[in-house]
Amino acid sequence: MQHIKDVNVVLYDPNHDLRTLVIGILREIGFTAIASTEKPETVKARLGRSDVDLLIGDVPEIESAMCALVSDVRTRRLGKNPFPVAIGMTSYPDENTISNIVDAGFDGLALKPFDAQAFRRRLTFFLHQRKPFVTTADYIGPDRRKEPGKPGVDANCVNVPNPLRLIAEGVTRDTLKKQIEHAGARLDERKVISCIGGIGWCASHLDEAIDRNDGSLAHRCIKQLNEIAMDIDGRLERTPFAHMRERCNELLQIGTHLEHAPKGPEKHDVEELNRLVDSFKRGCNADQAAVA
Repeated sequence: MQHIKDVNVVLYDPNHDLRTLVIGILREIGFTAIASTEKPETVKARLGRSDVDLLIGDVPEIESAMCALVSDVRTRRLGKNPFPVAIGMTSYPDENTISNIVDAGFDGLALKPFDAQAFRRRLTFFLHQRKPFVTTADYIGPDRRKEPGKPGVDANCVNVPNPLRLIAEGVTRDTLKKQIEHAGARLDERKVISCIGGIGWCASHLDEAIDRNDGSLAHRCIKQLNEIAMDIDGRLERTPFAHMRERCNELLQIGTHLEHAPKGPEKHDVEELNRLVDSFKRGCNADQAAVA
């Protein structure tokens, strides 16, 4: 891979000595275009430029700026490239930290203090391959299922560009950009279909909350419903489903109504949501397996 020197790497860690160690490993492999920083703001600025191929970032035990940035990149809230390879580094292998890293959409994880040889092998692995991305109502990122190929789920998987391999092999930035745009469009389409299932989930649990008079559950459902509505709203025009704009506007209105309804959700709100789900399915020509 004679063009590995052209791969853009961003490395974030507050610890200067660890950054020096990682830079040494990167240079041994052949990477030279390395931006090293202890400031999350610098990482955000670089990701916003959409030219990062590899992100390596520290994830502390507390709420992580890196998790938020990777999630924003994957969902296209930051920059125009949702596909940089992202490796998280952490000294806290507890369940919450690992879960946050996975949910953010990182490709891989390295535990600190880490073995240099193992880290080098991990980087070399990503130079050759990466997992396809999967979409759900609240996630975009690598497919981490233990049993890929399960019927009814692979419809939401997309083989995405691996900028490490492509740039290292000599693919031009313009060609990579076109591949990113193509894969991004496919992800948008599958994300909208996943969100349709998310609307149905919210409707079902709102119905449960009404029956149980559970205000806490209702609040969580309404919050998620509005997040789903905003997600669909932001993606719709980039998909073949732009003709569903009127239905999307209805969903946004229902979400706003539920958020400010003084008496909370009512049965007729659930009925309206289920009606919209059926309408979205017909308009998007989405079969039940894809929605699931």
